[in-house]
Amino acid sequence: MSQIIKIEKVNLWYDKGKPTEVHALKDISIGIEKGDYVAFFGPSGCGKTTMLYAISGIDRFQEGKVLINNRDISGLSNQELAIFRQTGIGIVFQQFNLVPSLNVLKNVALPMLFVGITSEKAEIEARKLLERLDMLQYADRLPFELSGGQQQRIGIARALANNPPIIIADEPLGNLDSKNAQMVLEFLKELNEKDGRTVIMVTHESWSLRDVKTIFYMKDGVIIDTEKTKMNPSSDVIPPVITLTGPNPMMVVKNTKYIEQGAIALDALDGICTVTISGSVDTSTLGSYIITYTSIDKAGNVATDTRTVKVVLTTFDIVATSGPHGTVAPFGITLAKYKSSQTYNITQDDGFKVATLTVDGVNLEVANTFTFLSIDRSHTITATFSDITPPVITLNGADPMSVTKDSMYDELGAVALDALDGKCEVTISGSVDTSVLGSYTITYTSIDK
Repeated sequence: MSQIIKIEKVNLWYDKGKPTEVHALKDISIGIEKGDYVAFFGPSGCGKTTMLYAISGIDRFQEGKVLINNRDISGLSNQELAIFRQTGIGIVFQQFNLVPSLNVLKNVALPMLFVGITSEKAEIEARKLLERLDMLQYADRLPFELSGGQQQRIGIARALANNPPIIIADEPLGNLDSKNAQMVLEFLKELNEKDGRTVIMVTHESWSLRDVKTIFYMKDGVIIDTEKTKMNPSSDVIPPVITLTGPNPMMVVKNTKYIEQGAIALDALDGICTVTISGSVDTSTLGSYIITYTSIDKAGNVATDTRTVKVVLTTFDIVATSGPHGTVAPFGITLAKYKSSQTYNITQDDGFKVATLTVDGVNLEVANTFTFLSIDRSHTITATFSDITPPVITLNGADPMSVTKDSMYDELGAVALDALDGKCEVTISGSVDTSVLGSYTITYTSIDK
């Protein structure tokens, strides 16, 4: 197969000739075949991202040649390089690099506008790309309204905008969780195997090499080894993802029936996998019990997860309550008057949290009785109220405030408001001598009823 990229004795320095000089790429000579799926693999700082930037022309190298489709890009002007990248290479960035002020559709359409495609046609093609990546429903959203995985899929769609034969992906999984990382890997594989595109990826995660056909191992700016993997690269090295059904931890009342909630296991390649459950719960005895869930996919990858089951008393033996004012005695807690909504938790005698009380819109002038509920049990507790919040002081004028030397200082004062007591008096201390340059501090103090 013919080489689509040929790199000959490339050397790249940053700050060459300065005390901070870094020799980032050292005599790199490699070839990348058309339709290959390549990874530059190595630890942080080894030069793998710089290698991508040299191939794409983002970073200028000082020595050597990079030929793409037999065209030497080392002699191209900045404008020529920009035109070349717009049609010859699609770049997927670790940080997504979406335009924050443009919606998803316009982000994907933007590269097409740069090569002269009309906005109407660009948006039609952008919709097709979004549909392929199952992102069309987000076309009108802004980037900040999307998750990391969704933003990366938009980044891939944008990279495909002008149908480039080469896709470059710089740590495309770096900001993603395992589920979204697997989705991105599957799509990169599809671009290579179904579309026939040359895919070049930078990574330091060994599990992400599952579909790669050629691995260039890098260290200190040098390619130290090259590995051709099996031509059936779809080795399944990622274990299933187990999702528990029901709460964790789970609470069961003593002497009632425990109903196992189960779990679901999904594998990126094998789909739904069997889950084996081990462990038991004796509801006649108070305590904690562990249920273990195990799933093994077809490749032998093992995943496990656990659930804690607490067997608790049928009576509501409160030993503590906690809320905005820390842990307090269970009977007669004090609620701050100024808060319209306050949350308190109660704890059973074995240390297990069993209920939450939210006080919302109560009569703040008198004591109230509230009920804590947990499953089929309840307990009442009396709460009283006190004004424990200081006034809120708002300064008039600017802070800091600038006054011209030898001019008159006009004290602007402040206003203090208390949620219960209304407007409160403000005492002012400190002075300003405008005949002397410098900084002066004016202090405002307010005490409510």
